[in-house]
Amino acid sequence: MPAKQYSEEEVFQLYLLFHDTFNYDPDTGSLTWKKVSKYHRNLIGKEVGTIHKTGYRIADFNGSKWRVHRICYLMYYGELPDIVDHSETDGSKDDNRICNLRDGSDGGNQRNTTSHKGATSPYLGVNWHTASNKWRAQIKTKGRKPHIGLFDSEIEAAKAYDTEARKYFKEYSNPNFPEETR
Repeated sequence: MPAKQYSEEEVFQLYLLFHDTFNYDPDTGSLTWKKVSKYHRNLIGKEVGTIHKTGYRIADFNGSKWRVHRICYLMYYGELPDIVDHSETDGSKDDNRICNLRDGSDGGNQRNTTSHKGATSPYLGVNWHTASNKWRAQIKTKGRKPHIGLFDSEIEAAKAYDTEARKYFKEYSNPNFPEETR
């Protein structure tokens, strides 16, 4: 569900509305109802939204569907970037603690991926190159897939990918071997 673009004034109005309607605890990530219509008083103090099949908590609010982590981010920081994403510290898309939310507008959220189902290698950025009969390492950045190199070993290719990922994506990199020193 793509995020709507909001003007500065609209973001400010949403900020005020959200603070009037919800309570957000940045330490626990809990977003609860503070103010509701007279027909929904039983919701006061209850968790906002339900878990969607994507894993994100979704809330119906004022006729629109909202990802709850976007509401939390706006309530805490007072701004609403194009993309708000989870830092994937624990892999949960429902962990809305502020320490787990970040501005993903720079594309960092796409860097937190893992190897795709059906790939020729379990390592991110590595695939089998049939023409050369070697393992190929490549990295996707800014819509391009620059070639890193061809390797005899799948692990060598994965380590080469890790080096480039750390160079391009810095703290947002998702290396195959995170325990290795940078």
